[in-house]
Amino acid sequence: MIQRSQFTQNIQNNAQRVYKNERLYKKRQALVEHPYGTLKRQWGFDHIMTKKGIKAASADLG
Repeated sequence: MIQRSQFTQNIQNNAQRVYKNERLYKKRQALVEHPYGTLKRQWGFDHIMTKKGIKAASADLG
């Protein structure tokens, strides 16, 4: 049985858009991800728990 998410087409479209605009997305990472990481660190979230399993990683997201 093969299952597809109802969002598969959206995911594929986004992947294609990222591929076509790779430079733009790299720039976004540099501009957006750094301040976000700084805020997290200031709030005391200075590390992630992904090394402890998927359940712990979902706690980081929350």
